[in-house]
Amino acid sequence: MPTFHRKAFKKISEDAGDTSTRMIAARTGLDKAQVARLLNGSRQPHFDTAAIIAEAYGVSLDVLKTSDKAA
Repeated sequence: MPTFHRKAFKKISEDAGDTSTRMIAARTGLDKAQVARLLNGSRQPHFDTAAIIAEAYGVSLDVLKTSDKAA
């Protein structure tokens, strides 16, 4: 997957009302630590993880590959 933009992920999750790693983890089924690493940019997700995030928030993978959503 091309670059995953953490700012887009953060914006999408906040727009959905998820303001904590706990809330994001609950919505996506990901581990809280994994969510934290994705949000702080220390890790890039595998394609499958990015697909889970996109599906959980009802967005396309393209939205997570661009920082335009975070502007």
